[in-house]
Amino acid sequence: MNEEIKFATHVLCFGQDKWIERNIKNAYPHVDKIYLSYSELPWSYNKESKELFRTETNLDFLEPYMDKVELISGEWDTEEEQRNACSSKAKEDGIDFLFIQDADEFYFHDGFEEMKRSIVKNPSYDTYRCPCYTFWKDVNILTSSEGNFVTGYLYACINLKTNSEFVNKRATKIGRVFDIHSTICYHMSNVLSDEEMYRKVKTWAHHHDFDVDRWYENVWMKWTPEMKNLHPVQPHGWREAVPFVEELPEVISDLGVYKK
Repeated sequence: MNEEIKFATHVLCFGQDKWIERNIKNAYPHVDKIYLSYSELPWSYNKESKELFRTETNLDFLEPYMDKVELISGEWDTEEEQRNACSSKAKEDGIDFLFIQDADEFYFHDGFEEMKRSIVKNPSYDTYRCPCYTFWKDVNILTSSEGNFVTGYLYACINLKTNSEFVNKRATKIGRVFDIHSTICYHMSNVLSDEEMYRKVKTWAHHHDFDVDRWYENVWMKWTPEMKNLHPVQPHGWREAVPFVEELPEVISDLGVYKK
């Protein structure tokens, strides 16, 4: 750990029982602090969701990690409000760089350290991004419109010393962006049961960006390996889901790969 530059992660915890402990295990060796933002209620993008959904996560698993974990409890209307609650506390604590690592996002441990090295070598940028592999069902990988595994670059870290703050979900104010090509985020965002996916599309920040019920019934529920154009907002962005036969990060290596 670099003694002069302080790193932290923040993770949002609503309905993330499936992933949250693995996420904490992934980040713990690499950061000075982990800000876990917990709410029993979803955001307000779908006005009905606060009446329909509530989550109560058992956080007893945190005990071995409490020397680094700080719990921030509350209720927020938007994703950016919840993230800024974490970034504000991180600034107060003297954190230099705050990773954006959602509960279903994972890195190889070597990849995590590579991200930190890249940031230390390039410390004047506002935001840092890395390529993302996105997974589907049990465990398939989604391909891009070009047919490769990188379906996009996600915001992975912000520079708190440049007063970066979240303005639209995980996006920050426009500033200088540095792409870390050498580290891949393994995003298990769609490795979900039918019930878990239904709750996700009914509560997440993209609720108004597409016809939620139509996508859930016609794409998610009716999916077969032959199906194309799976992305809910930009269908061609996810060309198809194919078996993944490579290694997964250490904390999710037991998930295995898709088998017909």
